[in-house]
Amino acid sequence: MLIQSIVRVMKPNPLVSPQFKICDPACGTGGFLVCAYQWLLETTGGVFDRKDIKRIKTQTYYGQDLVPRPRRLALMNLFLQGLEPKIYLGDAIYEADSGDRYDCILTNPPFGTKGANQAPDRDDFTINVSAFCGV
Repeated sequence: MLIQSIVRVMKPNPLVSPQFKICDPACGTGGFLVCAYQWLLETTGGVFDRKDIKRIKTQTYYGQDLVPRPRRLALMNLFLQGLEPKIYLGDAIYEADSGDRYDCILTNPPFGTKGANQAPDRDDFTINVSAFCGV
C-alpha cells in the first residue's frame, strides 16, 4: 500500500517527455518499478501511441541492486509486465556517480548487506555528521 501511495503522489508519467526515465537505485525485486508501470496502465487505460510504446517498454525503467538474486527477480518481475528494464548490479551509494540522470526516483532506503553506520567513501557524496548526531 505504501509503494502505491508514493507512486500516486509522484505520478511517474513517461508520456510527459520522450526522454523520461524512472529509476529505483535500491530496487530489490522491482516493486516500485512494477507499480509505476501499473500506475501508467491505470492512468492511460493501457492505450499508447505507437511511437511511445517501444520507448516506454525499453527506455524508461531503470534500477540497481547490490545483491544478484533480487536483481534477477526484478528483471523477471518487470519482464512479466512486458518491460525490458535496465537493472544494474552494483552499489548505488558506494560506487562513483555513473553520470546517468533520471526524471523520477522511486525508492526505499537500501536494506543491503553493507551494515549500518557506514559512511560511503566518495568525494561527491558528503555527509554532515552533526545533522544526524545533534552536534
